[in-house]
Amino acid sequence: MPITYEFDPGSNILYSYHSGTQTVAEICNYFKEVADDPAINHGYIEVVHFADDIEFAFTSQTARKIPIHFAELKTKKDIKATIFIGATQLQYGIARMMKNLHEIFNPADDVRVVRTPEEAQKEINGIQLVKNGLAGMFYG
Repeated sequence: MPITYEFDPGSNILYSYHSGTQTVAEICNYFKEVADDPAINHGYIEVVHFADDIEFAFTSQTARKIPIHFAELKTKKDIKATIFIGATQLQYGIARMMKNLHEIFNPADDVRVVRTPEEAQKEINGIQLVKNGLAGMFYG
């Protein structure tokens, strides 16, 4: 399966791994699987990893379905944020496209795009500081 995931209940982070050829149907099926997985807690942060062999088999027209199905998952699991790691130019470009789709169709979604796992961890740390009400101690 081109999309697999691991959930870390201690940090409440879902790590998803995308490889092979991605279709809108695959992505939407992944959303349903996560939504129905009782082991995944509410309020998690998702970190999306793209493999080097990833290909995207959808158009901008069909990709519009992705935010609609994501909204259903977000409602069910109360996702706090999604962080895409775009290590290559193609991965980064696709991640930016996904972020733009969210901005258009679900502007309240917190979607971030970074280049490295280290940058993703910095984003996670910031999200958790805000969630725990500690951001003012460091930024205010």
